[in-house]
Amino acid sequence: MTARPRNLSEDEFAALVAKRDRDAIDAAVPRGGQPSQEARLANKVKSASFPFRSKLEAAWAEKLAFEKQIQLLSYVAYEPLNLRLPGNRNFWKPDFLVRDKVGTLIFYEVKGHNLSDDRSLVKMKVAAAITPWARFVLVKRIQGAWEERIIS
Repeated sequence: MTARPRNLSEDEFAALVAKRDRDAIDAAVPRGGQPSQEARLANKVKSASFPFRSKLEAAWAEKLAFEKQIQLLSYVAYEPLNLRLPGNRNFWKPDFLVRDKVGTLIFYEVKGHNLSDDRSLVKMKVAAAITPWARFVLVKRIQGAWEERIIS
């Protein structure tokens, strides 16, 4: 709770707090209806000291952290890099980069349960085609269970 300055009445203070809250909402959602990048970044899910873009990614990160704790994985990173795709104008940012105990690099892309995932995975498939030294895995959570689909 914010302390009220001594020179303001309760009503004046309540009006200032309401104006502050309205201004924050107006700054987050401009006239076009799309939230600003700052607002989207501020709405990331916080978990295990990393900001995640969704609750699914946070849940997958917890699973990976457990696997790292029991030494199945030696390295886990969230959105560590951008892969440049052919054409020099397109990039793909994997959700997670993992190195298992054997040393294999695995890129994970976490998706929600949607029916149009084939269209959204074109960049991932192109990245898999130009990066033969790593594995690419699509992860979905369906009815509480994780489903992994190996791309390459």
